[in-house]
Amino acid sequence: MKYYNYISMLLFICFAALTSCIQDDNIDNEGNSMQGFQISVSDTGFKTDNATRATENNYSTVFTNGDAIGIFAVRNGGIVSNINNVKCTMQDGSWEMDTNIEYKESEFKKMSFYAYYPYSETFDSDTDFDASKTLTDGDPFEEYVANWKVEADQNETNYTKYDLMTSVGKASGQRLKGEVSFTMQHRMALAVLQMPNVVYNFTNTDVTIDNYTLPTQAGTFKLNNQTAKPYEQVIDSKNYYRFLINPNKEFTIEGTYIAGKDEKGYDHTATLTSGQAKLYKVKNPEPIKQLLSVGDYLCADGSIVSKDVNVPENAVGIVFHVGNPQPSVTNGVTAANDALLRDYPNAIHGLVMALNNTQTDGINMGGTALYHGFAENYIGCNTGNATLPTATYPGFLGYNNTQLLILFHESGMPNACTVAYEQIANYNTTVPVPATASPWYIPNMQELNSIRDNMTVLNTMISNIGGTQMVTYEATGNGFYWSSNERNNNTQWVHRMQSDIAGSWIRRDSASSKGYYRLVLAF
Repeated sequence: MKYYNYISMLLFICFAALTSCIQDDNIDNEGNSMQGFQISVSDTGFKTDNATRATENNYSTVFTNGDAIGIFAVRNGGIVSNINNVKCTMQDGSWEMDTNIEYKESEFKKMSFYAYYPYSETFDSDTDFDASKTLTDGDPFEEYVANWKVEADQNETNYTKYDLMTSVGKASGQRLKGEVSFTMQHRMALAVLQMPNVVYNFTNTDVTIDNYTLPTQAGTFKLNNQTAKPYEQVIDSKNYYRFLINPNKEFTIEGTYIAGKDEKGYDHTATLTSGQAKLYKVKNPEPIKQLLSVGDYLCADGSIVSKDVNVPENAVGIVFHVGNPQPSVTNGVTAANDALLRDYPNAIHGLVMALNNTQTDGINMGGTALYHGFAENYIGCNTGNATLPTATYPGFLGYNNTQLLILFHESGMPNACTVAYEQIANYNTTVPVPATASPWYIPNMQELNSIRDNMTVLNTMISNIGGTQMVTYEATGNGFYWSSNERNNNTQWVHRMQSDIAGSWIRRDSASSKGYYRLVLAF
């Protein structure tokens, strides 16, 4: 069974009479027509603190092949002999009973039906199911629930075998076809753990920067002083860790999490009732107060390390611009046309350059087609031979331009910039970005200008970590960096890391156009 929510299931069971005259005409289910048995599932939920039930779509429960329930029928305080722990198994999307049951309306309506999950072959109806309690509206599963053991290893493989559920139902229907509905109730309790966030509180005074929130990484877990493995789920980019708990018994969950380079601990003791779910949020640590500076390192886990401390081993890039880079903020672009705002609204803290070029040798862009006007709600990137692309398209529009290039290529249009597309895709695969950042993209000329203006600091930081330093045309006599700004139907604006960018363009598809791709991202 796959679990996505704190929920119960409604099991809908149909029994059909096994007389030959009606098998073909009145039983329209798939599978074994001799059984006339089918189950449908709907959700109700664990009880939350306000006595309501969680029914969000993101938390649905799905039975999968091999899941099985056990079914009993009780009459006059005794188990009906041929409906005693009958196994019903999910197979290829439908439910199959392992024994044939003939429906007789007059008899079935005098019975009460009970079900439990997960099915057990060792279920002892003499000790685990007390049918006599049904005479006083008692719980025939009471002893079974009281003796149910929940182990500490509750990873995805083990979780469902500990999630005990039971239900009672009555038969209804017509003379030749009956149905029994079960609303399965969770008998265990559920504790859900959410790790805290690390918050960077930037102390810059020359520019206002919103707090930067970074999820922490879960470390170890213990349940009642035993090493534990919870069932981990990711919902809406948030990680949740689930523990099934025996109800009405005190339990303690403790563990650790990783915040930057620090390991921190937590613990909590509580008691939950049967069928109750509760979310426990580990308290956030104290905010990290930090001056965000050009030259700081962005790490693979999203953490930011100051350029003034030891070089981190997991750095993926270096900050080259501090402050919100979204064009709608810096250059008056409408929010509807701000692709970075649209796709990564939290990328409002700065820009980061890659530690290395996408490959050692220079290479062309691989196509001549113009991609600047391919999609609506994007800003153009073709200057039409204008002298300065930074005047035509001011601001940081590299993400916008790169998305146009990608969309154009993936549409199958002819003469697309295949080489550029592959360089972007390969680098994003080779150097994954943290969840708090945009993908790597080709910078526009304005972003390359910012790298040029800070090249001394940036090259020092790159050298410290063993990356590939940026080079100027004046120093080497060759080499350039591709921008995402088009010039016309044959040429692309390029940057030579020199002060004068006028006249810096080259053919996109020429074999001799061997430029470098130094990608950037926003965070």
